[in-house]
Amino acid sequence: MGAVRILAAAAVLAGTVVLPVASTSAAPHSALVPGTASAAQAVGTASGGAQALGTASAAETFPRPSGTSYALSGRGYGHGRGMSQYGAYGAALKGLTASQILSFYYPGTTRSAAIGNPTVRVRLTAVGSGPTQVVSQPRLVVSDGTRTGSLYVRNGDGSLRQRWRLVPEGSGLTLQWLEKGAWRSTSSWRAVTRPLSFSDAGLGKVRVVMPNGTQRDYRRTVRSLRWGSGVMTLSVVPMHYYLQSVVPAEMPPSWSTPALEAQAVAARSYAARQASRQPAGTPYDTCDSTSCQVYRGLAGYSAGGTLTPFEHPRTTAAVAATSGVGVFSGGAVALTEFGSSNGGRTVATSLPYQVSKSDPYDAVPTGSTSRWTTSLPVSRIEKAYPSTGTLKALRIDKRDGIDAWGGRIVTLTVVGSAGSRTVSGDAFRAAMGLRSTWWTVP
Repeated sequence: MGAVRILAAAAVLAGTVVLPVASTSAAPHSALVPGTASAAQAVGTASGGAQALGTASAAETFPRPSGTSYALSGRGYGHGRGMSQYGAYGAALKGLTASQILSFYYPGTTRSAAIGNPTVRVRLTAVGSGPTQVVSQPRLVVSDGTRTGSLYVRNGDGSLRQRWRLVPEGSGLTLQWLEKGAWRSTSSWRAVTRPLSFSDAGLGKVRVVMPNGTQRDYRRTVRSLRWGSGVMTLSVVPMHYYLQSVVPAEMPPSWSTPALEAQAVAARSYAARQASRQPAGTPYDTCDSTSCQVYRGLAGYSAGGTLTPFEHPRTTAAVAATSGVGVFSGGAVALTEFGSSNGGRTVATSLPYQVSKSDPYDAVPTGSTSRWTTSLPVSRIEKAYPSTGTLKALRIDKRDGIDAWGGRIVTLTVVGSAGSRTVSGDAFRAAMGLRSTWWTVP
């Protein structure tokens, strides 16, 4: 998604085009710790006073520290575009409704129930490109769209076939079952070139065996198709089931109802926009990672069988309360990016509803990632940029000229004994694992 989340995988809220550090899973969108980041010129005031828009050149040089690490002070978690997840929570604590939260973070947009409840095809990157393996269930079937076969069958010795999988063969897929430790191929479902789908009308879910041996339940249908030399696995579900998994992965279910409802609308809009912009012939609408929005299905099971629900009653209620509602601009679904936090100021783009303005809600909740400090080891910098030799200094070349410290870093240079390397603020943030590009050495 580009991102808006609070990061769920690591308890990070994530979001649309973005991805959270809060309670369950969000990392701003796309995640549960709501956020990802970016930022530059050091002419801003330490108090965070706003400055004129537009990039500003900077002449900040931070010599190699006397110790082993730089001490950094930073703002925000994520790219800062669209909705701050911590900000949505803070706004809810201040009494704003979901509609008011959406209006603040996506100014000039409108809300409409026009999105409805379409089918969403989610590419399961968590499964990878290997075989799609499922666990046998009483009413489990496989279908190619024209014929259907029951998979609740027994071997010659009367034992139940417990596992099935789809593997590449020829230009299609072959269905196999596991018997006495060996995989055996069926004759009636061999080298099938049409997509093959698993479903269970009784349970309404399919249990998939993940590459690491754990298992997950996905609602409705799990579909597989030949993709290059491997297999692409999809979860095919109505939008409301998709969101019932996404929203608690992007934002902690314990947060205020207006924030959860705003997240549900943003996530629905993000998915709908992605689906509408996929090139013709693309077999999926969105994916399950922070590159889109975090989606883990209905529930997971550890290797020892421990159940972890991926849906929650409070976020399911938020999805239902906002049924079909999306954010629109100019008659089209808006790009509802979101992230963990913006550091107190939203980031502008060419889109009319992504503007730069002060955010009074971002730092309100306890635990907000709006302000942070961290240590950046010199050894990490030298390892990431070995061609520069021994680190001599970090030089901030350009910031965006907005707010404290001159704003988010646009470009910086790693100065070393063997040479220098100029990189973007985003590239440096990613290489160093920083929360955003909005930081300084105090």
